[in-house]
Amino acid sequence: MTSPPSYYRDSFDVFCGKIDVFNKFKDNKGNFKESLVHDMRGMLCLYEASHQSVHGEDILDEALKFCTTKLQLMVVGNDLIPSDLATQVRRALKQPIRKCLPKVEARHYFSIYKESASCNEVLLNFAKLNFNILQKQHQMEICHLLNLILMLGGWNQATSSQNGKTVVSKEVLEVVDNVNLSITFKLIGGPLLELYKNVKFIVESTPKGEGGLVRNIFEYEKLSADVPDPNAMLQLAVEVTKEIDAHLI
Repeated sequence: MTSPPSYYRDSFDVFCGKIDVFNKFKDNKGNFKESLVHDMRGMLCLYEASHQSVHGEDILDEALKFCTTKLQLMVVGNDLIPSDLATQVRRALKQPIRKCLPKVEARHYFSIYKESASCNEVLLNFAKLNFNILQKQHQMEICHLLNLILMLGGWNQATSSQNGKTVVSKEVLEVVDNVNLSITFKLIGGPLLELYKNVKFIVESTPKGEGGLVRNIFEYEKLSADVPDPNAMLQLAVEVTKEIDAHLI
């Protein structure tokens, strides 16, 4: 059998060498050393690194199992652990870096890093500035996309709950007001039009301090006095707004 090219062999040797590094964390019985639990930050790093494993890397699978079990025990009722480190560990156990979007995770890390004894205020402010600049860029891109959809007469489907039943409605983007920072959607299809003559949903954003105030407005006309108010749709809008707010600084 022909041997693989040298660059393949070199890559394989280096790759195996990286995996073998983890053997130094094991005792002479092949188990991960119990003494590792005295370094919680190191355990957290090993935990995050173990998520980089691929099929066949048993030692990283063992490291993941070991670190997960130990970290879960370490953050329960341990007042000696710095609060910022404990918060970071709980976050990692729920959402390891390998399985998240870096920019989204950065938003959560700002508050953790701020409480750290090694916090550098200048570095933190630069990180927030970078995050906000990118966020503003995304907002501009969404605005341009909405304008394009408006010009093309595009429509979308919205799903809500009415009297315990899922309702799918067709809506069209009617107005994008870049000056007053508002977007207006108009309902053009679906079972809700059997109850209402017309329905419009307006989202307004007003800058306030370092953040902003979002107002959700429903304009509707009932076909009869017996028709209930669309409170379920308004509640859905509130929940979506809160979910978006959770990712903002």
